[in-house]
Amino acid sequence: VSTQSTGKLPRLQIARIEKDTEIKPSVPEEKIVIHSEQNFFERVKKALKSQEVYENFLRCLVLYTEETLSATDIVHIVVHFIGKFPELFAWFKNYVGYKDAVPTDQARKNRVGELEINYASCKRYGASYRAHPPNYIPPKCMGRTELCKQVLNDVWRSYPCWSEDSTFSGSKKTQYEEYINKCDDERFELDVVIETNLTCIKQLEAVQKKMTKLTPEEVARLRLDNKLGGTSEVIGRQAIKRIYGDKHSGIIDGLKKSPQAVIPIVLKRLKSKDEEWCEARRQFSKIWLEQCKKYHLKSLDHQSVTFKQTDLKSIRSKHLITEIETLYDERMEQLNEKGGPGNGPHLLITHKDHHILEDARTLIIHHLRRQSHLQKEEKTKVKFFLNGFLQDFFFAPRGDFSEDESDEESSEDDETRSRASNKGGTRRSNRKSERPTKSVKVAPVDGEASDAYNLFFTNNQWYVFLRQHQILCERLFQIYTHNTAVVEQELKDRKSRKEPTAQAIKMRQPNPLPVEHYYSHFLSLVKDLLDCSIDQALYEEKLREMFGVNSYVAFTLDKLISHIVRQSHTLATDTSCNQIKNLYLKHRGSGGAGGSLSTSTNRAQQELSYLREAEQLLAEDNLYRTYFHKQGSKLTIELLDGEANDETENEDGGRPGNPDESSTAPDKDTKMDTST
Repeated sequence: VSTQSTGKLPRLQIARIEKDTEIKPSVPEEKIVIHSEQNFFERVKKALKSQEVYENFLRCLVLYTEETLSATDIVHIVVHFIGKFPELFAWFKNYVGYKDAVPTDQARKNRVGELEINYASCKRYGASYRAHPPNYIPPKCMGRTELCKQVLNDVWRSYPCWSEDSTFSGSKKTQYEEYINKCDDERFELDVVIETNLTCIKQLEAVQKKMTKLTPEEVARLRLDNKLGGTSEVIGRQAIKRIYGDKHSGIIDGLKKSPQAVIPIVLKRLKSKDEEWCEARRQFSKIWLEQCKKYHLKSLDHQSVTFKQTDLKSIRSKHLITEIETLYDERMEQLNEKGGPGNGPHLLITHKDHHILEDARTLIIHHLRRQSHLQKEEKTKVKFFLNGFLQDFFFAPRGDFSEDESDEESSEDDETRSRASNKGGTRRSNRKSERPTKSVKVAPVDGEASDAYNLFFTNNQWYVFLRQHQILCERLFQIYTHNTAVVEQELKDRKSRKEPTAQAIKMRQPNPLPVEHYYSHFLSLVKDLLDCSIDQALYEEKLREMFGVNSYVAFTLDKLISHIVRQSHTLATDTSCNQIKNLYLKHRGSGGAGGSLSTSTNRAQQELSYLREAEQLLAEDNLYRTYFHKQGSKLTIELLDGEANDETENEDGGRPGNPDESSTAPDKDTKMDTST
């Protein structure tokens, strides 16, 4: 009798034993009295009836006496022989020293208490562990050493977190991942079919080769088993069933009983199917390759879908105003609870590259010229605002004030070509326009010293524009940063390979555009999208090819620029917005709207006078104090409260200060925006 490592008899043998032992005991159970080992074996032999079953029982006992089986293993085996005779079975268990595990009262209490514990309300560690409650008594563990007591865990319990409770968004597959996985599944299934068919062919060919070495009499007597000459009963059966369908049982019987007649017929059919399926795999491989090329970049992008859904809401004026009002309310609550200074910027924005400001201005004006519903005079006002007032506020070179749009377009094309010719396509020279420009009455700021700053009191409309403009600059800077990283990585990889990996495995066509010109090409793509020259899907695909999964931040630039153009038109044409701008220009000339940081204390009264006039002008609207520091290109925005201004009008907190110094750095209520 062959036994496995667990000491149990084979399944078929046990089934036969159970069938043979389904007999009634010849002696009533209550009258069976066992006086010795000899008496026990006599009773067992008499109870089992069958000599074959009794011999199997003895063989199992031999394994126990040879210490091949433990007491627990032999009891689990013997139960199939004498389990229906309680007296015999009880005597045997007592003889081998086996004791049934009876749970103690304490163990029962622990198990019951463990079932009643609500681990969802217990102390949490990470996403998958909960602590036992303090009154929980763990089960005793015998044999623990001092080291075990030090390192083993008795406090934390594994508490799985299922998909509906999980906050990990990456666990959800996108539709493009499903496409890629579907291609992999189809390729795998077809490979399994072909390999199974080939294995069956090799098995039958081996049998056929063997028959050529046998005599006719031996061939006539040859019979195959369920493995059909191979090592598996499943592979050959599956291959034949896949070809012959419901008639596979007859074919298999024919192979077993008459292999010399059936094998040639089956081999011919199997080889025919092998050629057919191999050709199908070659054709499907082309389709799978196209699908992978089309979806592999999209399948890696897990953020674009959610980003596009939430971004349209985040750039609207209502959301931006609510954002800073929430920061204001939180600061007031902390001020009432803990005290301390209640002034300081709520938002701190850093512009690290002035060229990004120029790119943002170019895109906005490009889209402005395409607005057919605006009159020429309105477009001119907006362009004067973008090219003059806004550039002066950011201490940036002014743009072109030409009113001839055809000249502007040709000038912009020349400038774009000039930028693309520069190394990397990302650094532009500040080329001054040769055309005469109209003057705007803005006084210089102390010769524009290095520590100069501008002070601008604004309303909701101006605040929304500055925030949308900042978001545009931030995203352009992110794309520029990604382009720089791509260039550095490409230069490093060129030393170790001849072509990009994606091209080597035929997942991407060679890109004729050098990586150094990706950013300038990106700006051209944004303009084409604004002009509706390309559709959204093609635009996103081209960005993914250049910048990979980091390109999603630029997918909604057309919507953002459209919002900025509408907001610019409001600022340039609305009466109240023009009054705010004129008030700024008025105090700019008298020194109350900015100057050198080193002489800011000398202008305290002028700035206070500017604040009072702004409060009167914006009595029915939110009032924002906005600073732009030339040093470090930092923009700070603070939402003001009229009553709080009366208390802090003579404090240093109302003056600009140096944004780089810790004394004027924003506190924890200040929202730190990504540098642009």
